Amino acid sequence: MDRNSPYYKAHLVVAAARIADHKFGVPPTVSQISEVTGYSAEEVQNICNNLGRMGVLKNVLAGDVERIYIKDPAPLEDLPKAAQGNDMEAEVEKFAKKQAERMANISVQAKDEKQRKKDLFAALEKELKGKVGESKS
Repeated sequence: MDRNSPYYKAHLVVAAARIADHKFGVPPTVSQISEVTGYSAEEVQNICNNLGRMGVLKNVLAGDVERIYIKDPAPLEDLPKAAQGNDMEAEVEKFAKKQAERMANISVQAKDEKQRKKDLFAALEKELKGKVGESKS
């Protein structure tokens, strides 16, 4: 099983909540779950918030401490079992490709502009030579 998949992480956090509940005798806090899982408190909080929106967990503020209760673990099975691709890498690759196309287009335009100037100066020089030749005669 892919350890970076949302399915794996969600199951791990829910299992850690059960273990911490058993170990401490009260519903766990985010920091207790992070100790059990080895994930950072921020990552556990993010996973708990996502699971709360799905109805798997319930966050209850008891005094000044937020406790995590397991509400309904059934929606865990709806999570994707494969790790989500890194969209950032795809976006960077797409941007780099677009930039390369843009630079190629700019170089083509620069060559065209250089040729246009060369042709313009040749035409002006020819015209001036023609006028200089007429004025001498």
